[in-house]
Amino acid sequence: MTTNADQRPEAVPGIAAADGAAPAGTGTGGLQRRWQALVDRVAGEVDAGWLSDWPPALVRRARASRLGRRLIAERLAETIAPRLFGGHPAPSAATLAKHAWIYLPRAGLSAAIMEVGALSLSPAIHRVVARESVNRLRSALGDPRYRRAISVPVSSASDRQVRAAWLALDDCSESADAIRQRVCMRGLEELTCALADEHPVLLERLRVVHAPNASREQPEGWLSQRVVLATMSDAGETGEPAQDSQP
Repeated sequence: MTTNADQRPEAVPGIAAADGAAPAGTGTGGLQRRWQALVDRVAGEVDAGWLSDWPPALVRRARASRLGRRLIAERLAETIAPRLFGGHPAPSAATLAKHAWIYLPRAGLSAAIMEVGALSLSPAIHRVVARESVNRLRSALGDPRYRRAISVPVSSASDRQVRAAWLALDDCSESADAIRQRVCMRGLEELTCALADEHPVLLERLRVVHAPNASREQPEGWLSQRVVLATMSDAGETGEPAQDSQP
């Protein structure tokens, strides 16, 4: 059924009428339009795990339509993303310039998070020496990212951090997909710590495009905030997935 809201050309709070591409423009109006276009696109990238009570076919259809993305936004505005989908104004231009990675598409954002996770787990990655495990790890991370991770000095890592990283990596005995999930989760944990004092919408942007984490424990950051934010900044400036860049 077509609603009056669908017939209006202007955007409703939290969702833009645009279909994903960020519109050009400067000043407050241009910034807000670009933000609304991002919010609409992110609603179409939400991980299905946040909509677990919706049939998979319904989630796919919702992501693909403006009305469906509006419904997704309304749903998550009440739960995990009130700042992102609740109709709030865009963050300041300074915040968005500092965290340009927020505009990355899902694939690029996931790649940047993987980069942070691989750096965080580098003490454990250094300890992987069995040929089969190394090959599996290289396949999971991609060779450039693997080489960047093992190039990080680990002399400053505490024994406790090395043990924790090893447990998080789980000895590389799993499939490549499972390793990627673990590395991505570690990246999200580092970002949760690094962005704790930043604008809350930044963490919401990261969380909604990844599966819910069942852990209720407060994560521990092993990397400095400077390293985490610099890694994300590099991804935001290039606009390319981190695994495609050269060390």
